[in-house]
Amino acid sequence: MPQENITPGFTFRSSISSGLKWLSLCAAGAALCGLSYAADWPEPTSTQKPWTRWWWHGSAVNKQEITRELEEFNRIGLGGVEITPIYGVQGLEALETQFLSDEWLELIEHACLEAQRLGMQVDIVPGTGWRLGHEFVPESERAVELKLHKTVTDGHVHYEIEPELSGERVKRPAPGGSGYTIDMLDRDAVANYLDRFHQTFFKKLSPNLVRAVFHDSWEYETDWSHRFEKELIERGRMTSPQMYSIFDTERSDIPQEDLERWRYDYRMTLEELLLENFSDTWGQKTHAYHLFTRNQAHGSIANLLDVYAKTDIPETEIFGDSQDFLMHKFSSSAAHVTGKKLVSAESYTWLSEHWTSDLAKIKQATDYLFLCGVNHLFYHGTAYSPENAEWPGWVFYASTQLNNRNPLWNHLPALNTYIARVQAELQSGHSYADVYVYSPIADPYSEVPGTKLRQNIDGKRWFKGTGLERTSQALWDAGVHFDFISDRQIQGLLLSTQTPPTIVLPSLKRIPLHTAKALDQLARQGVPILSVENPSDWIVPGYKEHEQRQAQLDALVKAALQSGRFVRGTVQDIAELAPDTWQANSSFRCIRRIHEDGTQSYFIVNRSADSETATLSLPTTADTVRRLDPWTGETGAVSVEDGALALSLAPYQSTIIKVAPKSPAVSRFPEPAAITTNTIELQSKWRLSFLEGGPTLPAARTLEKLLPITELGNPDLQNFAGLLAYENSFRLSKPQADKAIAIDLGELSSSAQLFVNDTLVGTSIQAPHLLSIPASALKSGKNEIRVEVATLATNRIRHLDRTETPWRIFKDINLVNIDYRAFDASDWEIDAFGLIGPVVLSQ
Repeated sequence: MPQENITPGFTFRSSISSGLKWLSLCAAGAALCGLSYAADWPEPTSTQKPWTRWWWHGSAVNKQEITRELEEFNRIGLGGVEITPIYGVQGLEALETQFLSDEWLELIEHACLEAQRLGMQVDIVPGTGWRLGHEFVPESERAVELKLHKTVTDGHVHYEIEPELSGERVKRPAPGGSGYTIDMLDRDAVANYLDRFHQTFFKKLSPNLVRAVFHDSWEYETDWSHRFEKELIERGRMTSPQMYSIFDTERSDIPQEDLERWRYDYRMTLEELLLENFSDTWGQKTHAYHLFTRNQAHGSIANLLDVYAKTDIPETEIFGDSQDFLMHKFSSSAAHVTGKKLVSAESYTWLSEHWTSDLAKIKQATDYLFLCGVNHLFYHGTAYSPENAEWPGWVFYASTQLNNRNPLWNHLPALNTYIARVQAELQSGHSYADVYVYSPIADPYSEVPGTKLRQNIDGKRWFKGTGLERTSQALWDAGVHFDFISDRQIQGLLLSTQTPPTIVLPSLKRIPLHTAKALDQLARQGVPILSVENPSDWIVPGYKEHEQRQAQLDALVKAALQSGRFVRGTVQDIAELAPDTWQANSSFRCIRRIHEDGTQSYFIVNRSADSETATLSLPTTADTVRRLDPWTGETGAVSVEDGALALSLAPYQSTIIKVAPKSPAVSRFPEPAAITTNTIELQSKWRLSFLEGGPTLPAARTLEKLLPITELGNPDLQNFAGLLAYENSFRLSKPQADKAIAIDLGELSSSAQLFVNDTLVGTSIQAPHLLSIPASALKSGKNEIRVEVATLATNRIRHLDRTETPWRIFKDINLVNIDYRAFDASDWEIDAFGLIGPVVLSQ
C-alpha cells in the first residue's frame, strides 16, 4: 500500500487554537495561465492528482484498450481511477463480460497492474452500478419494508408488524450484477454479501493492487429490517404497539408529543443499525484486506456526520451548479473532527447540460469544493470507449463528459496541474476551525412526519430552515471557520487528548441527556460552550423514562448556566474572536491548514466576476510570508508594510498564502502581467488551422480579421468541434533581459493555450485572458505566436441530433438531459467559438 495513503481508523484531532496578534498582507494577482510542474512545486503523488470515475459499459472492455486509456489518463495528469461497471451498449452483447467471472477478473487485474505500472492507483466498487445486491440474495437477507396490520377491538387499536420483501433492485447494473438489494441494516446480510464479493475478487487479485472500496450515495428506500423489533427490545426503547402509530396516518387521537418521541426512537434505531451493521461490518471486512473504505453518506437514514466518520475517505457530491457550502461541510467536518486525511468528492455531476461546461466553470466548481474542505477530487467522469467508436464514443447519462472525445480534454492538463498543487497543500498538515457547531439531529428525527427521513444532499426536510442552518450560515457569512459535530463526536471529544475549540449550540429544541452531560464535562475541562438561545428550554427526546431524564437535564443546565459553563452568545460574539472575518467584507473566501512546523497556509479564492482587493490579517509570528500561485506555478515572498496591505485577485482567481515561523530567504513574488499604454495590436492576417475535430476537418485559411469560426462563411464550421490554431508574429528589436511581455488575447471561447516560438507560455480558461510571455521565450527580430483554442462539443452534438444520427446507443436509461428527460440537442443555439480578440501586446 503506498505510503502516502491514510491509515484506517477513527481518531479525534482538533484545531490549533489561535490567540495571536494579527497583521495584514498584500500581494498582486497573477495571470490565469497554466504551466507544467515548476521546480518550486514537488512532483505530485497519485493521491494529490485528480482521479476519475471510469465507467465500464457492459464491461465490454479489452486489455489493449484498457492500457491505451490508462496511458492517456496518466498523460494528462490523473492519479487514479475508480472502476464502476454499468449497463451495456445496444447490440454489443457479444463483447460483454459478466461481473466476477474469470474473464472479468482477468480484465480488472490487467487494469490494476497497468495502473500500478503507470504510478496510478485503483478504487473498486463491491458490485455494479449502485446499491448492493445480486440475483442470489436469499429472502432472509433481502431488503424489506414495513407492512402494518391494524385491528380495532372494543375501541382499542392493535397493530401487528410484518416485514414485506422490497422490490428494490441494483440500480444501473452491469451484466452479472443485477438483482435484489440486500437488507443493509442486517449484519449477516451485509457480511455475507461482502464475503461473497471479497472471496471471489481476491482469489484472483492481490489486495495490493487496490487502494479502496467505494460505496455510492445512499439510494436505498428501506424503512425496516428483518430483526427490527428484536433490536427495539434489546436496545431498551419503547416497545408498546402504540409506537407503530407513527406509521398510521389515519389516527388523530395520539398526543403530538408522544408521536414525536416514538418517531425519535424509531429513527435512532434505524441509525444505530445502519452504523453498526453496515458501516462497521463493511469497515471490518474491508480493513481485513488492508484496504480503505470510501463512502458517500448522503441520502442515508442516519446522521451524516456519523456515517461519514465511519469511513476512511468520506465523500460528498456536487450535483448541478448550485453551490451550498454548508451541505458539503458535513463530509469534511466528519473528516476534520475525527482526524482523517482525505475528503473526496464526486465532482461536476450535472454541473450543467451535457458538453456545455467549460474549464472556467469546472475550475469555479473545483475551488468551491476546496473551500468546503474537499481535497481529493474524482471527476464524474469518464466512460471507457474503444478507439474505433464513432464520435462522441461511449458516454454516461449523467456526466460532465471528461473524456478524450471532448475538445476541452486538450487543455485539461493545466487544470489537473492546478488541482494537484492545491490538493498537495490541502492534504498536508491538518484542518483549522474557530468553532465546532453542534448538529442537533434529535429535532428533525422527532418532528419530520412520516417514517423515512433520508438526509439527502439538498438538505430538505432535515436541514433547510432549521436553527442549525441559520446559525451556520451566519457563521459562514461572518468569515468564521467551523466544522459540524454530532452527538457521538461530542462524546468522542471526552476521550481526545486534544483541546477542541469553542462549541456553538444553535437554536434547538431537543438534546439527548448524554450529549448535555458530555458538553458539561467538556466545559469543566475548559472548553467554551456557547448557546445562541436559552438552554433552559431544552427537552430530552425519546419516550422511555423521559420524565426522569428531563429532570436530570433541567438540573444539569441550571447548574451549568449558574456556574458559567454554558454561556449565551451570538454569532457576532463568535466573530469577534475569529481571525479571518475579513472575509465578511469581500468576495474572498479561504480555508486554512496548520502544519507541524507551525506554518499556516491559506487557500484563498476570489468568488466574484470582478477583480477585487481585500485586506487580510495573518499571524505576526511569521518570519516569511510567501505567495504561491497554483495556476501559474509562480512563487515568492510578499511584503508586509505597517501591518496592513491588500491582496488583489482577478475574477475567480485563487492563490495560496503561507505564513511560516521560520523560512529561508526567497525571491519576490513576480508582479502580475499588465497591459500598459505602450501596446501593439496584432492586426495583420492570422493563419487559422484546424488541428483536430469534426465532423469534417476543414482546410487551413488566412483571416483578414478575427471572427468566430461560425461566422466565416463555411456551413461546416457551424457543426465543428475540436482544436483550432491561430498563428501570427510580431517583431522585437531586442528583448529586455528578465523583462516579460504582457499579452491580452481578448475574447475567446472556450479555452486557449499560448505558444511563443514553439514554447508553451500558458493556458487561459477564464477572462480576462491575460498572460505573461517570459523573456526566455522571446528573441530579437521575428517572434512566432500560436494560440490553440479548444471549442466545446456543443455544435457537433447539435449537428448529430439535427441529422438524426443514431449515437445514443446505450441500454438502461440510455442518455437523458439534466431534467432526466430524453436528451435532444437539435434545438440548441449555435455557439460562437474561436479567437475573437483583439490580441494586444504590451512591454
